[in-house]
Amino acid sequence: MSLSKSIPWRGWVVLCAALFCVNTFAGDDTHGFLMGTVATSGGETVPGVVVVIENQDTGLKRDMVTSDNGTYRFPALPLGKYTVTATMTGFQTAKKANVHVGLGAKTTLNLTLAPGDVSEVITVTAAESLVDTTSTTFGLNVRTEELTERVPVVRDQTAVALLAPGSTEGDQAFETEDVHGGQKLASLGGASVAENAYLVNGLNTTNFRNGLGSSTVPFEFLEELQVKTGGYQAEFGRSTGGVINTVTKSGTNEFHYGVTLYWEPDSLASESPDTIDRTNSVEERDVMDANIYVSGPIVKDRAFFYALYNPRDSQTQDARVDQDRVYESDDAFWGAKFDWHITPNHTLELTAFSDETDRDQTNYDFVRGSGRGDLSGTATHQRGGDNLIAKYTGTITPTLFVSAQFGKNKFNRTSESPLDVNPRITEIAADGSNLNLGSWVNRSVSEAEDEREAMRLDLDWYVQNHSIRAGFDFETNTSFDKTNYSGDIWWRYESAGAGNIWGIAEGTPIVRERVFRGGGEFEVKTTAIYIQDSWAINEKLTLNVGLRNETFDNRNAEGNTFIKVDNQIAPRIGFIYDPKGDSSSKIYANFGRYYLPIASNTNIRMSGAEFFTEGYYEVTGRNGDDSPIFADHNSPLGGDISIFGDGTVPDTSEILDTSIEPMYQDEFVIGYETKISENWSVGVRGVHRTLGEAIEDIAVDAALNEFVGDPDFAHGFDFYVLTNPGTDLTFSVDTDGDGDLDSVTLTAEALGYPKAEREYYAAEFTFQRAWENNWMIQGSYTWAHSYGNYEGWVRSDNGQDDAGITTNFDQPGLLDGGYGNLPNDRRHNLKVFGAYALDSGLSFGANLSVRSGRPQNAFGVHPTDEFAAAYGQESFYVGGQLVPRGSQGTTPTVSKVDLSAQYPFTVGNGQINLRMDIFNVFDFDEVTQVVETAEQDNGSPDPAYLTPRFYQTPRTVRFSAQLRF
Repeated sequence: MSLSKSIPWRGWVVLCAALFCVNTFAGDDTHGFLMGTVATSGGETVPGVVVVIENQDTGLKRDMVTSDNGTYRFPALPLGKYTVTATMTGFQTAKKANVHVGLGAKTTLNLTLAPGDVSEVITVTAAESLVDTTSTTFGLNVRTEELTERVPVVRDQTAVALLAPGSTEGDQAFETEDVHGGQKLASLGGASVAENAYLVNGLNTTNFRNGLGSSTVPFEFLEELQVKTGGYQAEFGRSTGGVINTVTKSGTNEFHYGVTLYWEPDSLASESPDTIDRTNSVEERDVMDANIYVSGPIVKDRAFFYALYNPRDSQTQDARVDQDRVYESDDAFWGAKFDWHITPNHTLELTAFSDETDRDQTNYDFVRGSGRGDLSGTATHQRGGDNLIAKYTGTITPTLFVSAQFGKNKFNRTSESPLDVNPRITEIAADGSNLNLGSWVNRSVSEAEDEREAMRLDLDWYVQNHSIRAGFDFETNTSFDKTNYSGDIWWRYESAGAGNIWGIAEGTPIVRERVFRGGGEFEVKTTAIYIQDSWAINEKLTLNVGLRNETFDNRNAEGNTFIKVDNQIAPRIGFIYDPKGDSSSKIYANFGRYYLPIASNTNIRMSGAEFFTEGYYEVTGRNGDDSPIFADHNSPLGGDISIFGDGTVPDTSEILDTSIEPMYQDEFVIGYETKISENWSVGVRGVHRTLGEAIEDIAVDAALNEFVGDPDFAHGFDFYVLTNPGTDLTFSVDTDGDGDLDSVTLTAEALGYPKAEREYYAAEFTFQRAWENNWMIQGSYTWAHSYGNYEGWVRSDNGQDDAGITTNFDQPGLLDGGYGNLPNDRRHNLKVFGAYALDSGLSFGANLSVRSGRPQNAFGVHPTDEFAAAYGQESFYVGGQLVPRGSQGTTPTVSKVDLSAQYPFTVGNGQINLRMDIFNVFDFDEVTQVVETAEQDNGSPDPAYLTPRFYQTPRTVRFSAQLRF
């Protein structure tokens, strides 16, 4: 029984009230926290000490008096450097400057008072602790400016996420081409690349259509970036992978302005070897990127601004086997942040940015070895949109804090071409490559846009040894979609294989005809309420207890609820033990349940007015425009056309299991972290994640035929129902032909599907030396194992990004042999990065990564399940023999070394920094993904099997020049 069913709503209310009585806290998603203890040189805590903090850049000043046990705390602080002063009659004043308060984690600064005159000021030399002894969250926290100045790293959020332990690069098939050449994606903690959450200043900017990526923000606009790979508290949800949390820069009391130029010349870049589908050797990529910023006070100590303008010019060439594509984009990003300290205790923030861009595509005919031919078509891909965030943070009393936020996030997904009226035509060549025929550009023509409206309210309350953080957030996510194949139709030529299911001669020319069009406007409403307790039981032991309750309401094209899942109760329970009581080490453990909402893609594909059919036909030739000449278009092979959607909005009861449970994952963590010297810390932790339930669409035709007693009632693809695979299913269907829907219950045994399973085990070892004496180093080694029969929201096996409705569970036969090592399984993963500076100012950075290869499969045609066989090369059978998932070895180990060098110098009032970064210095070109189809759809051996599909990114060089005032 799931937790959501075992606790009724009354129990939830009582439990919330009980937790409020014991009081709670969790880290803010956009602010920092400063805390510590004031004691005498003899170690006795001192109550009644006046502690004053002042932001060194904005003048923001707050004060408080230490408690009975000598502790102080300042929550909800703007990020930055602070000066901390402690004053007490009979003691010398203690003062510590340059105390950095960062994102999310608590900064601990313990102060010692010496007897003497209060007018005497002693500069404190004690450093902030490297170990946060109040939190079980793990991952990576970076100040983006310091990271990019010291370490060679690609300037995007995913590149930073890949520095975190437990993260690995996702398949290149999922690299979204939304903005300026693509957004790489990361798998965090064994989850698919579509299960992460992305936040900017507290606003969720995740792609809610299929989970792949987010709105894009330049590095120069970001102040800090936090990657939560696990153990995160009840404030954070809508993710079964990780959370990438960012905060943008703000203005200060001093005016600053500057410009940074980046240039990545194609002439200094290497090329990957050619593959069966791509001619990498002729591809080009030139990128010119500039960032112009200005910041400063509007009213000193009160109001500030930061503004960035990012003109970008990108041109990339993508050469296939028979087509040369050029993509160009020159639209600028812009962003601005305004901060108003109405009083020292009340702050208003306003952020606006736009990543809107048009990406122009030009296609040319191409023959490998002969070069570019005539122009064949153009298209425009509209991406990105405007974003707005408004947030209020206030101190109501010294122990009560409140924040309220409203935000809008837009993203255009429209793709259009003058040739969209022409049909999409392709051919599977004899060597296994896919050739484009006819006259078309867009595989799918889309008029599409996503818009999110989000509101949240958070409260913090502090009393005695307890801290409370509780809150509520609400999102309305709207997807407008009108999508069809180019010309509404896709013809794919191939040859009939030996022993084909239609009984025609081997080698007979055939064509697969698919017709697709659909769309509508779809809403997803998500609501969450949470509460989190951080209870300092004593100076050594802290207990964190939290609950999160979520509701997802997905609506169809008519505005009616398609699927609503509520009472998704997610507990978060952990403890932190500080053995010495001095914040120098911690032993911690945590259990957390995390729910994933249903992607709006599921609404669009299952609850819209979708018309989708498929049929195979014998052909006798081709017309001049490459369209097929049918032997008999009225007689499809096998006698039937598969109808996946008939163009009407289906009744919800026909496509939804009424007993469906939400998708969730449980996580167990235990770890140890310690400071071994003033600048060094090390850690080790074990992580286990297990998938509790998954939501997928399954075909129920075979079981329904048995239930009705008519083997011809359903034809294999007539009835797809959204459910939890491996469970009994109840839905509605007209079983007797009287026009009325009848309730039907099919048992898990009759359906024949196994339960969706995904297991992840990891042991992570981390080390860090903070910057001191001109050098730093940080890194991790992770041993991990990800296995099961379900990767998650998307499917790397075939590059399918239909979140929640992949082919994985479409027919029982497709799961035969489907249990094994999953695509994101990387057994060994080593990461080390660091920097060293000479006294002259010249500095060097390095970034090393070594990770195991990806599991390999062999896909073919199912020999006995006729419905699974109709899917072609999607089963784990080859030549009639079962080849279990992940049993064909792995791709090679991938190693990469990045290096950087920079030299800053001063000219007048400005500072210039010249820099060069070389990524993949040694130009390693290991294969990262191979062709995994061992058979073609017609049953013939695929000659391309195990040939390279993708290589690791080749060597590139980036020059940059920065001028600051």
